[in-house]
Amino acid sequence: MKTPLKRRPKTQRQLIIKANDDLFRAIIRARDKVCQKTGMIHNLQVCHYFSRSNLRTRWEELNAVLINGGSHIFWCHKYPDKFREWYINRLGQEKFEALELMARYTAPVKTDFLLFMNYKLKERLKELEKSTHPPSGDRKG
Repeated sequence: MKTPLKRRPKTQRQLIIKANDDLFRAIIRARDKVCQKTGMIHNLQVCHYFSRSNLRTRWEELNAVLINGGSHIFWCHKYPDKFREWYINRLGQEKFEALELMARYTAPVKTDFLLFMNYKLKERLKELEKSTHPPSGDRKG
């Protein structure tokens, strides 16, 4: 009988990346609410234009859009030229080029940057939650 493999505990860096991913997913869901391609509300996924492997753009709002699962796999990955055209129209050429420059920057990403991103993502999520759920006050009338 084989003994089960023991997994190594996650490093601090891996835990921060996971926390950032969770915050970012909540941000994009709060921002977009429905599939930006079809308007569907089911099976929604956060779709990154530039790969999540690029930590410089992984949590950049310009780099992500909420798309339903079918469109994400079938359209974004099978027809990348059409997806690119749609994405440029969505952002505008200037913002797309800025995002592209950000994605090309290849310096290592240090843990301090990840912690800073965690702080920024928490603040952005609070901002979005505040704008979608205005404080309820006493109503007279």
